[in-house]
Amino acid sequence: MRAFYSTQKQFRVFILGTPEGWQVFIYNLQMQEWVEKNGWRADTLKQAKATAQEKTASLLGRNTTEMKWR
Repeated sequence: MRAFYSTQKQFRVFILGTPEGWQVFIYNLQMQEWVEKNGWRADTLKQAKATAQEKTASLLGRNTTEMKWR
């Protein structure tokens, strides 16, 4: 399994690589709760990163800068 994470304002975004594909999860750091517990599935890492960028931008209500993944 591979994992990546990025932090944008009050959200931390996780991408987990599983045998079924890549899953995207978002955690709200201020409220200390998961925005989406089930996550979103993507076939490739590139799609997962794009989904994470899109979902985080919609939660923040504006476009985000390019996310840096660790």
